[in-house]
This record gives sequence, C-alpha cells and structure tokens, in this order.
Amino acid sequence: MTGKHSVIDLVRKSAGLIALFATVTLSAGHAFAQPAPPPDTSAHASQMVTAAEGVQLEVLDWGGSGRPLVFLAGLGATAHDFDGFAPRFVGKYHVYGITRRGFGASSKPSPDDSNYGAGRLGDDVLVVIDALKLDHPVLVGHSLAGEELSSVASRHPDKLAGVIYLDAAYAYAYYAPGTLNPANANLTMDIKTLRQKIKALAPLWLKPQEGVAAIDALLKSDLPQLREDLIASQAAMRKMPAAPMPAPPPGAAPSPQAKINQAIMDGMEKFGALKVPVLTIFAAPHAPPPNAPSPAMLEYFTAADRIANAGLAERYRKGNPEAHVVVIPNALHAVFKSNSDEVVREMEAFLARLPQSGPREGGSP
Repeated sequence: MTGKHSVIDLVRKSAGLIALFATVTLSAGHAFAQPAPPPDTSAHASQMVTAAEGVQLEVLDWGGSGRPLVFLAGLGATAHDFDGFAPRFVGKYHVYGITRRGFGASSKPSPDDSNYGAGRLGDDVLVVIDALKLDHPVLVGHSLAGEELSSVASRHPDKLAGVIYLDAAYAYAYYAPGTLNPANANLTMDIKTLRQKIKALAPLWLKPQEGVAAIDALLKSDLPQLREDLIASQAAMRKMPAAPMPAPPPGAAPSPQAKINQAIMDGMEKFGALKVPVLTIFAAPHAPPPNAPSPAMLEYFTAADRIANAGLAERYRKGNPEAHVVVIPNALHAVFKSNSDEVVREMEAFLARLPQSGPREGGSP
C-alpha cells in the first residue's frame, strides 16, 4: 500500500470516530438522554428569508434597539436554542437568530458540498445580513456555528463589528496543526486541501516555474501539517478507551439528517486568525452532559474531552493574539446555558468596547 493510500484509508477509517466526537463535542447533550425541550415562550417574530433558489432560512427577531446581534446555533440545533438567552440583550441591542439550512423550519437541500460547505453556510448568513439591512452586526455562534463566523469574518470583515465564539473555536473555526476537536477534522481538511492542490499541478507542466513554487509550498507547509495531524491523531487513539456503543451495522443506510451532518463535516475549510474584534469563550474542561446512559459512556466522554481539548485554548491564544479569550472550567458545551450569567458579563463587556458605528481596522478591543 502506498503512503498516499495509507493516509486516505486512515481518514476513511476514522469516519466513525469523527462522527462520534462530533456528537460528543458539537452537540454533546445529544449523546446523553435529554428531556424534551420546553415550549417556546420567548417573545419573538419569525420570518423566512430566501438564501438561494429553493432555500429559505428561518430568522427569529427578539426585538430591541441598537447594534444588531445575530445568534447562530450549533449542529443539530436551531435559532430557538437561544430562546432563553438571546432576550437578555434586547435592552441594548437588536437581537436576531438564524436557523441554518438543513435544520428546523429552514429548507433542507440535497446533502452535498455545494449546499453545505463552509463558504455556502457563511454566504447564507451574509444573505440574511443584507436582506435585513443590518449595519455591522456582531455574530454570536455556538459550537459548529464557529465555522460560519470564521467564514464570514475572514472574507468580509468590513461587514461586521465583531464575532463571539461560544465554545465554538474548534478545528472548523480555526485551523492549527495537531488540533483534535472534532476528532480528525484536521485530517479531513488536510486531505481535501492536498487533493485540490495536487490536481492543480497537472496544467503547470506548461508553466514549470509556477509548478516548482507550488510543489515547494506543498513540501514546506501542507505535508508537514498533515504529518503533525497524523501524529497527533495516532497518539490520541492510543490513549482512548474503547467506545461504549456498538458500531453501526455494515451497509446501514444513514438517515437524511445524518447525511446533512456528514455533508457539513466534509465541507469544512481551514480558517486562520481574523481581522475583526474577537471574543472566544471556551468551556474547558467540559462538564459532562446530564443523564449519562451508563458509567461507561460517562468515562468515555471524560477521556475524549481530556484528550481532544488538551492545549486547545493555549493554541488558539498563540495563533490569535488579538482575540480576547476566556476559559470557563467545568461548564457544559452549551456554555451559554450552564454559565449564562458569566457569559452575559463577558459578552456585554466585549460589546461595550466596540466602536459605536462602522467597521474597525482589525484586532480585538
């Protein structure tokens, strides 16, 4: 077996682990038995905004006045996830929430890269900003929504006043070699990038100097990153206990929602440091979600959390020195629910330091 095939096979064999870690980290509560959500009693208006042909997004408006705040939910959740939290800001801000495509009342187009890639999901947020004529909003994202925050802020920093990551600055929001959360997402992105760059080499036989430069970049950057991610993944796998749940039976057809989730995972991109004000809140270590189905599952969650998140906040700080980083220990992944008062204080302090109008040149306040 060639080295290339070994790498690809490792990524494919890791698909189950990626899905498991995604469940534990991106929607941690869903891995445990959860009570039914309470009835929606928050006061908000609701409308559907057309994001693309045949695709409409549910947008909630909790009201208020002042700078717009736009809340984006984690994987598997909807804008209603903030029904108990977003209204706390209506005294000073105009507060909105967007349900991403594929979930809740929003449209569910075919699960492929063209519909669920990071750029496409970010574009949906931009469409809503433009449709509602929001003037330099602050985006607030939980969990997977960190991908949308990074997608918008890296391409259109001039449209935003700032971004707030609520336990959302993982590999899909900020790429650093060796990051393990969600598990092996770095490897998925490495392989995707390598395939694109290697494919682009073919026509460069007619432009050999450009080809030399492209290969030099692969040798100096992309391949060393892949090697570091492989080593980190291998070391993590050696430390992990056996998963306490059976693997899906061979040939089992994934549900439509699982296909959408996988399309989102496959569509991840590498994002770097941003040029807008940034508040990043990490829950580390995570408190285990309530209602563990078994002691074995609780043990697995604790081990996975410890291994996957080791050094994560420090790595983020090093790569984003202008960001304001807060670590809240023993909080749930839904940190805005488990530690709502602390999160509100951090958000209000960050928001108060932003310029009152117009974009900022870059860096955090």
